[in-house]
Amino acid sequence: MVYGPGDQQHRFRWAVRPMLRRRTELVLPRLWAEWQTTYGYVDNVGAAVGAVVGRPEAHQQIYNVAEATTTSQLSWARKFAEVLPWEGEIVVSDDPAHPMLSSLAHLDLSVPFKVSGQRFRQVFGDTEVVDPAVSLALTAAEEAAV
Repeated sequence: MVYGPGDQQHRFRWAVRPMLRRRTELVLPRLWAEWQTTYGYVDNVGAAVGAVVGRPEAHQQIYNVAEATTTSQLSWARKFAEVLPWEGEIVVSDDPAHPMLSSLAHLDLSVPFKVSGQRFRQVFGDTEVVDPAVSLALTAAEEAAV
C-alpha cells in the first residue's frame, strides 16, 4: 500500500489527524493496533518503478515493492507521534464496540497482510530515495493541508 502526498485513501489519517489536533489521547482498538501490513512511501515506490523500466531482467517478472520492515499500526502511530512531535498517550482498547472497528470491518485483522520487497532489492538494489523520517513528516504535512 502506497502512502504519502497524493494518497487518496489517507492511510494514516487515523493517527495523524488526532495528533495534529493536539488530542491528548489516541485510542486504538487492539485488533487494529496489532495488525501488520506492508507500506511503501510514494516517492520510493515511484523510484522503484523507474528502476525497472526498460531493464531486461524485469521482463515478465513480478516484484513486490515495500519498505524493508513491516510493523504494527501501533508502531506507525508511535513513529508519527515522534515526528510531529506529539506528546499524547496512545491507548490500546479491547472495546468490541470501538467506533473505528466499523470502518475496518472489510479487513480480516486477524491475518497480517505482509509482502517482502527483498527480491526486488536483490535484483535492483535499494531505491528508497526518501528517508523514513522525512516520509512521515511529508505525509503528516499532507494530512494537515487537507
